[in-house]
Amino acid sequence: MPPNQTDNQRLATALGSVLASVALLAGIALVGGFIWSRAALADKKDWLRTNGVAVTATLTEFDQGGSRSTDMIEIAYEYEGTRHEARIPCAGPTGCHATPEPTMQVQVDPRSPGEFLAANGRTDDSSSPRNAWTILVFGLVLLLVGVLLGTAMIVSVVQRRRRAAG
Repeated sequence: MPPNQTDNQRLATALGSVLASVALLAGIALVGGFIWSRAALADKKDWLRTNGVAVTATLTEFDQGGSRSTDMIEIAYEYEGTRHEARIPCAGPTGCHATPEPTMQVQVDPRSPGEFLAANGRTDDSSSPRNAWTILVFGLVLLLVGVLLGTAMIVSVVQRRRRAAG
């Protein structure tokens, strides 16, 4: 015996509810993770400003990004006889407005010398994907999809119950 209309509606509602829940949870995780990551990065910058050891870093590479990428610089510095290198975004969100200087100051974490705060405000974590604004946008889109799907499922159930009662 083929399923009736009500069984198909219940199945669609159940699947929609599952998808809405998954979208909501994923959105919350992405937005929450992004906010936590940004807060941790701000704390790290504050700590390095206060407790970091000033070291001069040398610019070893300058990569001008195209229209769809950020200008990047590669810096190298020595701390207690060990050479450290990192690739970080150049200047602000719009990149370098001029060729960067050949040297810059960095505040190095004496407990973990590979971690630093550069004079341009960037850290060794600045290029990390978890700090990308696209994570926040994607998380907000998932939240919106979850809310809209969830609302549609609730409206569907309420309408079905009204039709059944009336």
